[in-house]
Amino acid sequence: MADKGFFQFKTAPGYAPSYRFNGGTKAVSEMSGQGIEDMLRYVHNHATVIIEKKKDCTKSKEKALKFFEKAKCFGGLQALKELNTTLIHLPKDESEITEKAKAMIKDISTEYEVKSYLSDETSKSEASNKLKIAYKEGVGRHVIASEDISVGETIVRERPFVSFLHHSHQMSNCLNCLKAVISGTRCENCSQVIFCSESCQESAKLFHNCECGFMEIIPGLGPLAPVLRIFTSKSVQFFTERIDKFDDYDKSVGDFSSDTDVFEDMFNLQAGNKTSSQYKIDKAAYTYFLICIL
Repeated sequence: MADKGFFQFKTAPGYAPSYRFNGGTKAVSEMSGQGIEDMLRYVHNHATVIIEKKKDCTKSKEKALKFFEKAKCFGGLQALKELNTTLIHLPKDESEITEKAKAMIKDISTEYEVKSYLSDETSKSEASNKLKIAYKEGVGRHVIASEDISVGETIVRERPFVSFLHHSHQMSNCLNCLKAVISGTRCENCSQVIFCSESCQESAKLFHNCECGFMEIIPGLGPLAPVLRIFTSKSVQFFTERIDKFDDYDKSVGDFSSDTDVFEDMFNLQAGNKTSSQYKIDKAAYTYFLICIL
């Protein structure tokens, strides 16, 4: 077997994974001119990937009661966080404690006039006709203004293809819409996330069904997190039906029209100006790491 260690990855719960490239000129020379599959195969033969899963994410009535008692001690707005954490850890058959926690949340919300703002699922994406997409060698894809733009004028409004909640807010904010949770809806299986409503919980099933119980090994921040979410939120069929777009991709075209394929829109977020050998090698290495996580 070939020497391991040219590419070293290690998951870091709550953070971007650590990555070190130790291949030097040897790896750069051997990978030069390789296609995608050969590059991934090379990384596989020379990689060390350490995936650690430390945190127990099973439901626990004992843990839930500890947070419930804290809530009663704190009172006020601080109690909301403890009560929602109580709901996160409670097994679904513990209806009595669930009802007590919900009642306390309602009382605190009323007393302090705390309002719950549900996510807006109806907002549409649109861009001003004063914006144009251009391409230039050495610069790549970029946006230019074709007309003067007034101060305070809205030029872009869009919903994200995917969103990813920072690891530090997974116990306090909705995993789906990212808003602060007032009266939470828990995941029935894991104790790692919370939702602001049953509607958001249902919407999040697109990706959370794949990620449930594995939040500790998923990058908690950084560029790999939303890329991984793209794959967990779409079916295998979605990608296989569009596999030809990889070969036919033209980085010099694209616009803000609303009738383009969502995959093309995601692909067009690339500037398309990076061509160095090291960039291609690192991209292959990160791709391999994502495959390991999946």
